Amino acid sequence: MLEALNDAILSQQAKVVIQQEYAACDAQTGQAQVNCFIRAGERVQQQLEEEYRSRRFWIAELQRLWGRVQQIS
Repeated sequence: MLEALNDAILSQQAKVVIQQEYAACDAQTGQAQVNCFIRAGERVQQQLEEEYRSRRFWIAELQRLWGRVQQIS
């Protein structure tokens, strides 16, 4: 995920938000962690949709990141 995030051309604000969403899940274990990743994935999808709307197109890196987020959530 971090590789895809670093590869993507996103606003710095979007990158920070996405990193924070998933970092919060690292401290949890078991089903709580799974649920955290699912909820984080939903919020990240919203962030990526905002990036898409601001650009009005998907770039290849953003598509890869979107795909990885879809796999997690």
